[in-house]
Amino acid sequence: MHDFPQHPPAGPAYGPPGIPPRDPRIRPAVLGGLIASYVSILMLYNVLAAPAAVTSVLAIRNATADPDRSRLFVMWTWSILAVATVLYIGVIVLVVLWATRR
Repeated sequence: MHDFPQHPPAGPAYGPPGIPPRDPRIRPAVLGGLIASYVSILMLYNVLAAPAAVTSVLAIRNATADPDRSRLFVMWTWSILAVATVLYIGVIVLVVLWATRR
């Protein structure tokens, strides 16, 4: 038969070996968290949501290099945003109650 040189096994379909595949679910969650944080800060004056904006930017920066860390930042973004929103609504309710009792 023929003596052909042996080739190494084929790698991933796109990109050099060693680059982890991107998780397509990260991007919408990151962008949603960023938009929700900025809307909460700029339109609702909820300054407690500022840390959520910071963690969403960190999630965007890590989305391609470290998807696991990006997922962690996304979780923190939505958690901080939820707590900030609950506190914001609580403050509004307390202010309204205080204003109506006067």
